[in-house]
Amino acid sequence: TYFKMGECFYYQMKYDEAIAFYKKSVNLKDDSKFLPKLLLHTGISFKNKGDKKGAEKFLNIVKDAFPKTVEAKFATKYLKNL
Repeated sequence: TYFKMGECFYYQMKYDEAIAFYKKSVNLKDDSKFLPKLLLHTGISFKNKGDKKGAEKFLNIVKDAFPKTVEAKFATKYLKNL
């Protein structure tokens, strides 16, 4: 539920709220099938807030922990454009 709430705020471009819900989601269950997308969207949220360091952290986690996913490909793309 927290992940879905984060997604709602993410698509409304309310990045602070999205990050807060993503954090709650991870704190409850970090083995979720949503984890690559959650981490990617957290990184993009930080990027869109102007927090390059936060963006790099989360985008690198996606790229390194889930290298064969679509999300890792997007993370690599966003990292190149930071």
